[in-house]
Amino acid sequence: MPPGNCAYMSRLDHEIESLKMLTGHPHVVELEEVLEDDENMYLRMELLGGGSLIDIVRLYPNNLLPEEVARYYMRQLFETLECCHSLGICHRDVRLENMLLDNKAKLKLGDFGQSGVFTAAWDMFSTTLVGSVYSLSPEQVLGMCYSGRKIDVWSAGVSMYCLLVGHPPFYDLDSTDLLTSIVTGTYKTPLNLSVEAINLMSKMLNVDPDARPSFEKLLEHPWFSAGDEYPPVLDKLEIPVHPLYVRRPDLAEMIIASVLYQHKTHFHLGAVDNDALPDKVEGMWCIKCHHPSLDLKFLLTLCTRPNTLDEEESEVETGKHVQDGFAVARDSGWADLRRSHEVLENSAISRTLSQYPHKRHIATTAPGVVPQLRAQSFGNMAESKSAPNVNGPHLQASPMQTSARRAFLSVSFQEGETGAFVKLYRKLKAICDESLWEAAEKQTQRLEERNRLVQHTPSSEIGNAIPLPH
Repeated sequence: MPPGNCAYMSRLDHEIESLKMLTGHPHVVELEEVLEDDENMYLRMELLGGGSLIDIVRLYPNNLLPEEVARYYMRQLFETLECCHSLGICHRDVRLENMLLDNKAKLKLGDFGQSGVFTAAWDMFSTTLVGSVYSLSPEQVLGMCYSGRKIDVWSAGVSMYCLLVGHPPFYDLDSTDLLTSIVTGTYKTPLNLSVEAINLMSKMLNVDPDARPSFEKLLEHPWFSAGDEYPPVLDKLEIPVHPLYVRRPDLAEMIIASVLYQHKTHFHLGAVDNDALPDKVEGMWCIKCHHPSLDLKFLLTLCTRPNTLDEEESEVETGKHVQDGFAVARDSGWADLRRSHEVLENSAISRTLSQYPHKRHIATTAPGVVPQLRAQSFGNMAESKSAPNVNGPHLQASPMQTSARRAFLSVSFQEGETGAFVKLYRKLKAICDESLWEAAEKQTQRLEERNRLVQHTPSSEIGNAIPLPH
C-alpha cells in the first residue's frame, strides 16, 4: 500500500475488517496475515490457482455457460452474499472478475476493498460510485443514497446474466445510452434460456430496489430446483483452429511440435483412439505432452467434426419484465425519480462516468475477432504465483468455418493440478491462435495467389510462372 493515501487506507481497513468477520467461510478468500513496516502494509492472502469465473466462461463456446454450471456457481455466490449480509457486510463490487476459483474450481469471493459494514437497521450508503460501470444499479446512476444489500442483488443479477448470455445486460459504448438502459431496466434475453432463469434475473434486475428479494428468498427460487447442477468440465477442452487444417493436418502437427519444443515441453507422437472420441468426431493425429516445470501431463489431438452452422441466437426485448418492474415502481413512487434521456446526458453522474474506468469485460471483443496476442511462455506460469490478469484481452471462438468439416484441437488433462492446467490451456490457446492462424492465413494467401495466376496465365506457361505453396 502506498504511504499517505487516506482513501486507499480506508478501503484497506474495510477489506481487513470484512475478511476478518468472514474468516473460515468456505467461499470467501482467506486473509492469512497482515504485515506492516514504516512505509507499507501487506496483506497475505490465500493462494488461488484457478483464475476467476470469467476465465471459466471463456472456456465455453461463445462465452456461454450451461445453466447447470451457472446454477452450481450462483448457489455458492448467493449463499456467500447471504452470509455476508447476515453479518452486516455488503460487498458492493460483485462481478465475475472478483469471483475467484481454487484448484478444484470452487468459488471464492474476493476483493472486499469496496465493501461496507452496516448495522441491521441501516445499510444506506452515499452516492460514491463503486464497482464496474456495467454493474451500476439504477439508484447509483441517479445519484441517490442506496442500500448496500440491494445493489449486491442487482450486481449478482448482472453476473448471472453474463454467465448465461455472454455479455452484460446493459452494455453500450455510448455512456448516455448505457445509463438510460440501466435506469429504465431495458435489456434482452435469449429465447433459449429457461423460463425460471429469465424470471429469476428479472427479479434481481428490478429497477425498484425495494422490490428486489433478499438472497435468502432468491435461494428458494424454482430455478435452483429446476434442473441439475455440476461444476465445469476442466479435464478436456477444445481450441477451434483454421479450416485449412482439415485438409492440411500435417502442417498443424509441425507447427504445434515446434511450439512445444520452443517452450521446453517434452512430447512424442501417440496413436489416435477414434473409438474413445465422440460420435462423428475423427482424430487426425495425437501428441502426448509433459511440462516438467508445471508437472503437467496432457494430450493434444487434432480432430474434425461435421460443420453444422449454429442457429443465429434470437433475442427478445424483456418488455414484460420492464413493465412489471415499473408497475411496482409507480406504486412506491420510484418512477417519479427516473430521468429522461436529455436529463441523463447533462447530469452530474453522466459527467462523472466520462472519467469512470470502463472495466474490461467479456463482451468488449466482437465475436469472431481473434486478437493478435504475444503469447507468454508456459514456464512463466510456473514462476508467477499470483492469479492471472482477468482484465486482459481474451480470445474468442474462431470465425465461422464453411467447409464440410471443421477442425479443433482437443486438449485432455491427464495429470497435475487443475488450476495449472486451466492456465496452460489459456496460454496454449493464445499460442495456437497466433501461430496456427498466421501460418494458415499465409498458406491461404499463397493458394489464392496461385489460383489468380492460373486464371490469367496460358496453360503452356503455368509450370514456369506459378510458384507452388510450401
